Amino acid sequence: MLRNHLFPLAFAGLCAGTLLATSDAFIDSRILPKRYAFAFGIAAVLTVAAIAGHTDRDRFRRQTARFCAVVIGAACLAEAVTGILQFMQLWPPYGKFRVTGTFDNPAGFAAALCCGLPFILSFLNEERRTMRYSAVAATIPVIVGIVLSGSRTGMLCAAIVLAVRFSGAVRRWKYLRRSVPLLALLLLAGLYLLKKDSADGRLLVWRCSLEMIIDKPLFGHGPGGFTAEYMNYQADYFRTHPDSPYAQLADSVHHPFNEYLLAAVDYGCLGLLVLIVSGAAIVRRYRRAAGGDPIIRAAGSCLLAIGIFAIFSYPFFYPFTWAMALFSLWIVFGCSGLSRLLPRFLAIGAAATLCVFALRDMRNQYAWQRADRMATVGNPANALPLYEKSYPKLVRDRHFLYNYAYVLNEAGE
Repeated sequence: MLRNHLFPLAFAGLCAGTLLATSDAFIDSRILPKRYAFAFGIAAVLTVAAIAGHTDRDRFRRQTARFCAVVIGAACLAEAVTGILQFMQLWPPYGKFRVTGTFDNPAGFAAALCCGLPFILSFLNEERRTMRYSAVAATIPVIVGIVLSGSRTGMLCAAIVLAVRFSGAVRRWKYLRRSVPLLALLLLAGLYLLKKDSADGRLLVWRCSLEMIIDKPLFGHGPGGFTAEYMNYQADYFRTHPDSPYAQLADSVHHPFNEYLLAAVDYGCLGLLVLIVSGAAIVRRYRRAAGGDPIIRAAGSCLLAIGIFAIFSYPFFYPFTWAMALFSLWIVFGCSGLSRLLPRFLAIGAAATLCVFALRDMRNQYAWQRADRMATVGNPANALPLYEKSYPKLVRDRHFLYNYAYVLNEAGE
């Protein structure tokens, strides 16, 4: 029946959209389209779950998970090939980086491939030779893409995912098992020296972030507190440490390059505690559910990769990470059906709400892009009425405010 395939098709759209979607119709051509794809994809999944309700059957859920893993692998392979072509200068890059895929920088590109790698590796033990060969053929470009991106966190996560996947083979080789700690230290040292200034700059950010946590340890600085307050703390640090070696590494910072620190800064130790308890619950559930199921093990490895990436970067800035995290949690917890978690009318209502908010934001962002093009190509003064019209709707967007101020200055206002 067609409706048996509605959920896999909805997820395929969600996966492909959050990984590959780009559009020059918006100021942010790389991330905003992926966020809209996430909103519409989740709306489709909720609608299908409410109407069809076929995720209640264990056999169908396993088939769905397997199909979705294939979709993830295919999408990540396409993304990896895009990055490799960029490195070979056969595909236009984005911004100042050589390899970004369909993302705005190498971090998003590497994070996406690290999320998808465990699901590709899950097919290496398939009985069908075609699936095994396909998994190998997809694994190689994905790993090459991560390395070519230059993302140290991506390389570390990929190494850990591979180590987890082949841990059984490592245990059988006594000498290799004994050398694992040394290899890990060499890997960490090599990744640190690869971009030493960048690593030292992150140490400065972490130090200032800790000062922010100490000032408001319980409830934090509130949502968006890091973005609003960090530069003041960095200025205070250099005021009290004028000869700091970090002075040459200082920059405008909007994220602490650590999702856990961000949670602690914005929501205090209570917010961090919620993360820790949630993580412990996920680990406990995974240990009970893993067994020999390769898809469940892949989901656990995906969550592990996200967790490690979150220590050194900002994976949750990217919608594909959201999609992979939700999909992995659905597999690990073995939900007996999305329709049981949400009443049908709530699921459809949530889907409709997501679509309405996404469409409204798309309209606002498109209007801003029109105003920006008019200001860039023509006379900035002619674009001011469009900016004035967009101001009430985008007044909380710091990027819009900066752009508006720049156009006002160019127009002599």
